[in-house]
Amino acid sequence: MPSTQRFSLTLGVAVLALGFFSGASSAFACSCASSTPDEQLSNATAVFVGTVKNISEDGGKKNVEFDVSESKKGSVGDTVTVTTAGNEAACGMDFEKNKTYVVYAYGDGELSTGLCQGTAEIGVDAVDVPEEETPEPIDQKSSPVPYIIVAIVAFSTGALFKRLVK
Repeated sequence: MPSTQRFSLTLGVAVLALGFFSGASSAFACSCASSTPDEQLSNATAVFVGTVKNISEDGGKKNVEFDVSESKKGSVGDTVTVTTAGNEAACGMDFEKNKTYVVYAYGDGELSTGLCQGTAEIGVDAVDVPEEETPEPIDQKSSPVPYIIVAIVAFSTGALFKRLVK
């Protein structure tokens, strides 16, 4: 293989590696502790069946307004607003307007819910909510590994370039 082609191939691999590793960051995921529907009911402040009337975003959270058709636990009015995290990675529910849900809500004053509380769309596993692990934040500190790999690739590419130029 001619040195020009070898250089181009090496440079291409280095650029790909640099792009891949320099964009590395902490992953975010929601995980839930195992709990039964009975435990979810027991732990909830309020449980109700409601249809999503309106969804608004406020910073990193969503405010979801429900028309309540049935209250199973706690005291909620005909209309109630519940907050949830802004995305599923942060354990927020992805509510859709005009769909009906069984909502397990928590809190004093402001009610909130999420993927781990048992809330589910009616007709889509509303009773048999899958059991998962507890939500825990993932360390958001940047790992030095991607930077070390980038440095090694850059050094190797420079050394190879210097060798090919001679």
